[in-house]
Amino acid sequence: MLLLKYLFLISAAGMFAAAVAILVQDFRRAAELRWRPAAKLAAVAWLPLLIGIGIVIVPSGMAGVAISQLSGVEAGTLYPAFTPSSRSSSTSSYTTRATASSPRP
Repeated sequence: MLLLKYLFLISAAGMFAAAVAILVQDFRRAAELRWRPAAKLAAVAWLPLLIGIGIVIVPSGMAGVAISQLSGVEAGTLYPAFTPSSRSSSTSSYTTRATASSPRP
């Protein structure tokens, strides 16, 4: 899933770069700037960007908690796996593995 997240982010960055390249190329040729194709490409680039930002990966041996800026800690634990999230919340991970300093039953 981490690969998928980075593929979304890289494809979005590539589309934004292509939109800028269209405008730079037209500017260097002193031709009329093609705003519509560049704007359409930039608008389409937002979709993979938002999908990539919304993917949260909780590593193995860790658990996560979603923390909202408005309502505090959200109910439920994020277990190791792919977790979709909203951008109004951030995640905090903590270890679930026993360490040498933890008490044993």
